[in-house]
Amino acid sequence: MKKLICILLILCLLCACAKKAPEPAPLPESAGEPAASAEAAPEPKPAPESAQDAAEPPAPDYEHEPGWDPAAPSPDPASGQEYEPVEMLSTLSDAQRTELNVFLSNFSELNFPNFKRGSFDTVTLVNFAYMHNKINPFGRDRIDVRQYGGESCYSISAADVDACLERFLGVQIDHAAFEMDGHPVGYDGERYYFLAADGEAFNTFSVATAMNRTADGTCHVAFDIYDLDYEAYWDTGLTDEYYAMTPAQAEASPVLTRRGSGEAELEDYVNNGGATWRLTSYYLTPEP
Repeated sequence: MKKLICILLILCLLCACAKKAPEPAPLPESAGEPAASAEAAPEPKPAPESAQDAAEPPAPDYEHEPGWDPAAPSPDPASGQEYEPVEMLSTLSDAQRTELNVFLSNFSELNFPNFKRGSFDTVTLVNFAYMHNKINPFGRDRIDVRQYGGESCYSISAADVDACLERFLGVQIDHAAFEMDGHPVGYDGERYYFLAADGEAFNTFSVATAMNRTADGTCHVAFDIYDLDYEAYWDTGLTDEYYAMTPAQAEASPVLTRRGSGEAELEDYVNNGGATWRLTSYYLTPEP
């Protein structure tokens, strides 16, 4: 009987040992901090404060950033070395400064928008050529009054448009009819037709405030835009007195109101045997 009891006790002990689970082996430790779990998620990157922060900055529309420093060195395209711009405005004679102001005023008097050669709006350029010839005495003989579509219209030939754009901008366009400010502008394959309208005031002009020649031969010009008050405009018009003004004279004039400023890039150009400029880019500085 005692042997039976001993056998039963031995069997119970063997069963208990078989059911006990083994303890897991400890994880190895590195020499530094504990090893990270393979299932741990990476830390999230902070989200941008706005959609604008996340987007790439837009490419500049013009060859230099708005707010260009006329005294900053520019790279010489031939050598790659920095080239100090040559200050030119102070070297111009009174007649040359007047000519520069007149050239810039060809654009400001017509509220010409931002422009860069190679990327432009054809409608804007056709209208510029038409209005430039219409309001300047030397161009008025290129404007005819003709009937088109049952309406009395001012008409200019496509050839005269081409000549004007070549002279001032150095560009060529494809000709076609279009709509401007809700009004149709006709084109018959040779001429444009604008609905006849008069009475506009062209009392705006520009005064150059800085001019520098850079390594590539381009002239960078900064300018202010002024309005002549209407009483003085209807009395005398914009005479050479205003186009000949220096920046200080324009700022001090009681009949002028500064309406804005801008920057332009000009290239040297010979027109009818005379030295002048053509526009390659034009940027109006946003006012605060």
